[in-house]
Amino acid sequence: MTSSSEAMAHPDLKQFMEELTAAAGSKLLSVVLYGSAARGDFHEKTRDLNLILVLQQLAPATLVGVSPLIRR
Repeated sequence: MTSSSEAMAHPDLKQFMEELTAAAGSKLLSVVLYGSAARGDFHEKTRDLNLILVLQQLAPATLVGVSPLIRR
């Protein structure tokens, strides 16, 4: 992949974002792509999509909801 927009269009990332949005709901404030994919140096084989999740509140219930997604 040659650009961060291509990384953002990756089917696995799109699915993750949909599931994360469903799990965290309005508590999800932002998701930041960083690292090689953000620099446009994404390589499919290394699966190096690095994300920072910004949540409104880090409550136990929110963590329980997003934990399966993060582990995957």
